[in-house]
Amino acid sequence: MKRKFDSSQSSSQSETNVLRRDILPPSKPENALPNISRLVISINTLGKEKNKSGAFNRTLTSHLEEFVEIIQVQFEDLRDWLDLAYQYSPNINELEIEFAHVIKFLGIYLKESSPASVLSAHSLNQLLHMLTFNWNVSKTLCLHGLSNLAKTNRIKGKLSTELLETILLSPSRGPLWEQHHASLLFSLSILIEHDALDREINIEKITPFLNRFKPFRLEDNDYRNILCFYKSVNKRRPLNPTIIHSTITSCVNNISLQFNDTLLDLFTSFAELLNEKSVVGMTAIKADFINEILERIIVSSNTGILANQVSRLYLQFARLAKVGAIGGNLSLELFEKILSQLELDNLSLDTLIRYFSALELLQQAGKTSRPVSDALINHFLDSAAEKASQVPGADIQCLTIARSLIKSPELIEQSKTPIQKLLRSHLGRVGTNPEKIIKLLQAISFLRNHRFFDNDLSALLSKIRIAYSAFPDSLKIQLNEIMQHLKDSPHWLQSIRQAVGLEQRPIPAVHAANATPSIRLPSPGFYKGPAFIQNNSATPGLINSLQPAASVRPTPDSLKASPLVTTGNESRGVKRTASHPSRNSLPLSKPGTRSTRTSPDKPASWQNACQSNRIFSAIADADEERLKAILGISDPAQVAIKRASKKQKGATKSTSEKPRLAFLLKRSERDKPLTEIEREVFSFFRTVSKDALIKLIQISGSVFFFHLLKACTHHNRYFLIEKGFFDEVFCHLPIAQLKKFIPHLGASEIYRDEDSIMHVFKQLNERERKNPEEASTLKALKLEFFTRAREFHIAAGHPHLAERLNASIRRIEQQQTNLTSVSQSNLAQTVSIRPSGEATSFARSNSGTRSLFTVNTSYLYDSEDMLAILRARLETFNFATVIGVSQINDHVQGNRIKDQLRLILAENAALNASHKIVLVLPIQVGNHWVGLLLALTGRKLDSALYLDSLGKQPTENRQRLILKELTEAGLHTAGIKLDYAEQAIQQPVADYTNCGPCLVENFHNALSQQWPETSRMDNDQMQELRRNHASCLLDKRPDYYPVFQNKHKNNGASFPSIQQQLSTHGVTEAENSRSSLASRH
Repeated sequence: MKRKFDSSQSSSQSETNVLRRDILPPSKPENALPNISRLVISINTLGKEKNKSGAFNRTLTSHLEEFVEIIQVQFEDLRDWLDLAYQYSPNINELEIEFAHVIKFLGIYLKESSPASVLSAHSLNQLLHMLTFNWNVSKTLCLHGLSNLAKTNRIKGKLSTELLETILLSPSRGPLWEQHHASLLFSLSILIEHDALDREINIEKITPFLNRFKPFRLEDNDYRNILCFYKSVNKRRPLNPTIIHSTITSCVNNISLQFNDTLLDLFTSFAELLNEKSVVGMTAIKADFINEILERIIVSSNTGILANQVSRLYLQFARLAKVGAIGGNLSLELFEKILSQLELDNLSLDTLIRYFSALELLQQAGKTSRPVSDALINHFLDSAAEKASQVPGADIQCLTIARSLIKSPELIEQSKTPIQKLLRSHLGRVGTNPEKIIKLLQAISFLRNHRFFDNDLSALLSKIRIAYSAFPDSLKIQLNEIMQHLKDSPHWLQSIRQAVGLEQRPIPAVHAANATPSIRLPSPGFYKGPAFIQNNSATPGLINSLQPAASVRPTPDSLKASPLVTTGNESRGVKRTASHPSRNSLPLSKPGTRSTRTSPDKPASWQNACQSNRIFSAIADADEERLKAILGISDPAQVAIKRASKKQKGATKSTSEKPRLAFLLKRSERDKPLTEIEREVFSFFRTVSKDALIKLIQISGSVFFFHLLKACTHHNRYFLIEKGFFDEVFCHLPIAQLKKFIPHLGASEIYRDEDSIMHVFKQLNERERKNPEEASTLKALKLEFFTRAREFHIAAGHPHLAERLNASIRRIEQQQTNLTSVSQSNLAQTVSIRPSGEATSFARSNSGTRSLFTVNTSYLYDSEDMLAILRARLETFNFATVIGVSQINDHVQGNRIKDQLRLILAENAALNASHKIVLVLPIQVGNHWVGLLLALTGRKLDSALYLDSLGKQPTENRQRLILKELTEAGLHTAGIKLDYAEQAIQQPVADYTNCGPCLVENFHNALSQQWPETSRMDNDQMQELRRNHASCLLDKRPDYYPVFQNKHKNNGASFPSIQQQLSTHGVTEAENSRSSLASRH
């Protein structure tokens, strides 16, 4: 922000009088000291002229680079010059201010010079130590420069905190002191935020300095600077609440009530500094004070333009009210007046959500003058439902707000249509993220007593792809609480339990007559339906309830005739007859089958698995016949005897001309109860410990796992594949056995079901990623499986799925071609320079696609790379459109943001006013990649998100420039301000070549609404990003992958040279007139 006083405003005649005199001691025959005098004079003159005229002057940069070289190489000369200047200068104070200006200009303009000009913190500490700081303005100028150096990563090492504390406390003179100390604190906050100090600030030590502002009535900007400092300190070590209370009270008593960005920043700081604990003891902010601000907003003429900022301010009011910092109730009438002026339907979804999130917090805190009207809630839901699809995750936010605001069942019924739209909007985004699933369940729980949402609930929960055991412990607790809350809604509770695999569908009594012949016999006279699987304490089973009493019925006479004989300690209490063993009766192991029960290389759980699970025991003994007997699998000759009924024959005949659809199979079979055998198969995967299961898979043939599938109905085969029961098989089966298992999947007709196809493909891809040496074989297996699936779905009349399979097949074939050609090339090169044994080893280790790609972090993505990678990386977000690369450099015309937008809007001229699209705009600015994510409704701009991996918010100048271009492109931008993604990933420190990879990931994270916990990337992470982008191209753009690989290897982008790029990285001619940080000071 602007400083109230700056010595640069004094007349040019007095600026350099102090330094005109040459200082040359007899002991210095060289011209080093006069040269320093010349440099200081020139830097002051040019720097101040630049501030006034705004013209870029490369001479100033050259002088600054020369001064940095003196600091680095001739520091003793600089020390001598400063000592002599203090001795002989006629005006020491002016001398000090002029020298402080040099440090300020180093911070402001050094970032435009070579990145090699990094200043040592040790040298800067020595420099500060030599100054007397007799004037307040010299402190302000020096810390201004240091904070800019820290923000642009130009300080190597840590500045001395003790030295800075001493400078703050040292007595100083000068006019308008009270207006300088706030800027000092703001500069100090930047040093703290960028980790430039060697320890934390000792607040107790500098308390005398902090107390000096109390007698003065400060301006709004000064309060903002002070609060910014307190926020930075409080993040690292909680402040004494008394300091926070006194500052906020002083600020509230003195600030103007006019709405602007400063007022928004002040209340944002209040909300960040106060919580339920720190607010205790503070004099509450009067609600009348807040209401007066709202009244001024209403009477202002630009409410519509400020819609976004006003929503942010109102949210801060609500946050303060929630923690008890506001005394009294806020006027709901004023809130409604603001919304009526803004026209709620014209607000962007983000702005709309902020307003009603604030209302939600106020209602929870009991700080509204009356309850929220049903009409307003209805209006919110109608508007939000129309816009929810444009922002991922917004639908759940809206439902969460509705849950808090709606108080009557009648209102839920009135709002049935928009609520259903919000539920259906989320259908495509339910997946495997436990945290998101918990948020979904929490958001929709208020609908549990309204049965007309049951179908929507079932549709949502059917998309969940994660088992209960995969939830972290903390989320399991929340999930259990949700299920406990739903105990009075059995349909919802059962649906949730089934969705996370805690429960299989119940077995209706009507199916008892059709139970499988594989019957376990209890005492003579009665028998029960299929036995249940006991719950496991570690892993919840699919079935956790006993059979209903209605399923018990008299034993058939044919079974009463045979007395029962028990045969020792049998698994799960199996009973057999002496003369007529059922198919549960096991033949003895054949002579010659391996006995693996006591092998020393088996895990500790192996023996227990062999004893407690007969399926495991049969596979461990490699006894296929015994396994088939357990599973009730007959020979083909016997299968022919089991014919279908006449009705089934007729149905078969009528459908024999066309393969039966997978989803029809699901529909007819999914309501059937699990047979006893299927229960045992499910139990095998559920109860056997993971280490024993993996070892079993590693030493067994594929045919055993084929039999496990074969014993189940089609629907349960799909369920086993989709829910991950066979994931360990795909991962750990030896590659030779996996080559046999893929045809087994064909024999099991897994290719009928789309979700199963995709899950198999995903597992094979995952194995290929972990085992690159198997890439060639795995690609052939994927091709085999996809080809069989394509043949079926073409015959079944599923053209859309068949086309997607075709596209996947083409990609795999292209990958095979690329893999073969590159591998042969590498092999040929290796053979020519290495012995034959080494050549073979090298070729094998590089057969994987990832290992073939050479990462070059000096390579900068060009426009062609950016478009190819973005379209491949963002392919799953079918609601977003990547448009051509734009420029906002002054010298580039015809390829600006407005030009690219005009093209895309012209191509979609038929879009009506209610059509919603999301546009992805990669932008080059000063050889640096930034991005815009635009959400449009027709030609109306709903929101604009700015992405920059340098961690910079868009400057006011850049905001104006971008919004102007969006308007000139034909978009309606009224009330829109660029949002900034604070959690966007950032390039490593002192890195100027990885903005392209970071931008791609920031677009992906913004669309998926999933941001990393740590935004600052390191060099290893950047290398991994580049590898991932190359893999993405190989998978989805195999035609472009060789081009990218070659350019990446040879640094052949169509950018200027690296040195030229580094010298102007992120700087445009239009913005060189002023640094963003300078404008904030």
